[in-house]
Amino acid sequence: MELDDGPVRDAATKCAQRFGMNYQTLSICMNSTAANTWQHEYALQTDALNPPHQYVPWVTIGGVHTEDMEQKAEADLRGLICSYYQGPNKPPACGMAMKIKV
Repeated sequence: MELDDGPVRDAATKCAQRFGMNYQTLSICMNSTAANTWQHEYALQTDALNPPHQYVPWVTIGGVHTEDMEQKAEADLRGLICSYYQGPNKPPACGMAMKIKV
């Protein structure tokens, strides 16, 4: 996903800056062979969903999709992910009370 100079790249750069990330580093990663491989692997997983996805985005957690989960993801994706997180220590982002405005 290579971005040329223009509004999309400008928006991506601002978004990266907003979250303390370096856009150049992200760009290098996005345009890498590894990223292409990962994208292909996720495409295969998407094609294998049962039942098949009906629209995009189609949120699944643990291989499960529900309309309730979809609505919660639209309202607060981070909150949804954090509510399902089962690791020993929740990531710091799970403690942040912040709505992301796009």
